[in-house]
Amino acid sequence: MKFESLAQSNQCRRASETSHVIVADVRSSTKLTESGRQRDVNLVGAACIAAIRNLFPIGQVPYAFGGDGATFLVEDVDLKRCLDALLAVQTAASRNLDRVS
Repeated sequence: MKFESLAQSNQCRRASETSHVIVADVRSSTKLTESGRQRDVNLVGAACIAAIRNLFPIGQVPYAFGGDGATFLVEDVDLKRCLDALLAVQTAASRNLDRVS
């Protein structure tokens, strides 16, 4: 899909009543970026996407990357395993990147 088509109404559809929006955000990302840790911040944001994408076939879960995190649209039945995957990213980031979470 071309980026320009995102604003076209014929490219959009209503989320189901059982959908959830998950927002993963790196805490204190502005301060971390200002201290030269932009690469770590982006790594954690990308890791969130990888964690969720690894759970599903390509294209099944819509997402947007924000640099310091990501936003996902998941169905109710998948919510727990998505949150578990993101918690694993948070735990690994906290342990391996000196409290980047």
